[in-house]
Amino acid sequence: MVDVRKMNGIAIDATNETARLGAGCLLGDIAVALFKHRLALPAGSCRPVGVAGLALGGGHGLSSRKFGLTCDNLISAHIVAANGDELDASVNENPDLFWALRGGGGGNFGIVTEFMFKVHPVDRVILFSISWPDDAFRTAIIRTWQSLTQSAPDELSFLLHVNGGLGRISHLGCNGLYFPRNASETPSVDDLTTALGSLLSIGNPSFRPKEVNYLDAVKLLAGDGDPNRVYFKAKSDYSVEAWSDEAIHTFTSALRGASSPIATIFEAYGGSINRIGETETAFPHRGSTLFCLQYYLQWSSSSLTNRNVAAVRALYDAMRPYLPGYSYVNYIDADLQDYARSYYKGNLVRLQAVKQQYDPDNFLQFAQSIPLPTGAQRMV
Repeated sequence: MVDVRKMNGIAIDATNETARLGAGCLLGDIAVALFKHRLALPAGSCRPVGVAGLALGGGHGLSSRKFGLTCDNLISAHIVAANGDELDASVNENPDLFWALRGGGGGNFGIVTEFMFKVHPVDRVILFSISWPDDAFRTAIIRTWQSLTQSAPDELSFLLHVNGGLGRISHLGCNGLYFPRNASETPSVDDLTTALGSLLSIGNPSFRPKEVNYLDAVKLLAGDGDPNRVYFKAKSDYSVEAWSDEAIHTFTSALRGASSPIATIFEAYGGSINRIGETETAFPHRGSTLFCLQYYLQWSSSSLTNRNVAAVRALYDAMRPYLPGYSYVNYIDADLQDYARSYYKGNLVRLQAVKQQYDPDNFLQFAQSIPLPTGAQRMV
């Protein structure tokens, strides 16, 4: 374990819209520093998350449909390789390593100490939420939401939340951000309402739009966290085609019948994320990918661990007939049997070749590290 928290320097070139960030920088600190220049790095919403792990595993969030994943905005990286060599990786220097660092997961090829990112002008946005008073329209809502992932403009980023367990669906809602086409413009609630029209026409939802500056939106989305959280279990899935009504029914029935209250979050892809090809970076979940689905449960007493872990696994297992088994490496999941294929799909073979080139002795190995190619296993 290497602690990089003190490598937390932030240097911003507002003219060229770039930021040089130490590997220990936290997303909350980055957002504050960049917004002083009305700039932003597309990233997740959890303020204490470090930029290194986020970027190396891909990095999606509520600005990714507009600006791409965190890794898509990486310009270069400085890395200490497994043999101690210091290397720079970019399109022009060690390009195979640069390719692998954009979504190949943290800790596989060396220790990145510094990143250079493209950052983007931002100012006013609309933070919005939609909630339905009951789950009577759940099939229509899920069906419509997943269709919207492919038809919505890049300026619309949105999540679907479906929570349930113990015999009921406890929450069904959507929230997100709406950006103006250009940062200098004021976002329009009318345009947002039009973009969300297909969802807003279902049932009698409560729709709450609020114009704020981008930094305030980031802070509101992050929340303060749960100070009592001790344990949690998370799993993830990627959907590459629209769910049938049968799949939706299976999902909602299994969620309602869960033995513990589970939160599920559907994270919309499409937009700028999907316009990059599956093999252009190591992050493979592009193209036809509609959304990433996260299953999440947290608790504070160890006596609940076995029941809660089993509940999340049961919901995940119920969806196996309907989903291809791909997972997000930043939602690390120790349950996965073929984790490398789940995380990296068809990019695994090239990632293994890069691993062999930069760490031939497999010095940087851990429970779910990228394995060396078959026949090339050399252990120190």
